Amino acid sequence: MFKLPTLNNPVGEVFKNAELDAFIEKLKSAWDEVKPKLSTAAALFGNIDFAPVFNFILRSTEELVMYMVQHDIPGPDKKATVLAAVGTLYDYAISGMLPIYLRPFAGAIRHTVVDVIASGLIDWLCEKLAKVIPATPAQ
Repeated sequence: MFKLPTLNNPVGEVFKNAELDAFIEKLKSAWDEVKPKLSTAAALFGNIDFAPVFNFILRSTEELVMYMVQHDIPGPDKKATVLAAVGTLYDYAISGMLPIYLRPFAGAIRHTVVDVIASGLIDWLCEKLAKVIPATPAQ
């Protein structure tokens, strides 16, 4: 039976390096190529399709998890790093897209998308990857 965990897995320290920053910039460039054009009226009154933003966030989360799997960073630090990167990408993609009536809730929306949805997605992706990619034996 499908069972939802009550709490997401722990988060460690954010790992930073130039290679990771370049990868995040690459993801930002990918967003720039597909982001929808917004009129001023749409930005003010909310006639906006958020599907491309959330599709970008979900796909970027997956790409970041795969990127982290290829690097030797401890598990909780990988998650902290992916969450920080997803937060950066969310801020980049959503800036200017929230209609004026949702702006007072911007912090709560960001928290829900990054800290709840993306965090759960990372745990789920890691669980699925652990079944596909065999663990490296300790030496």
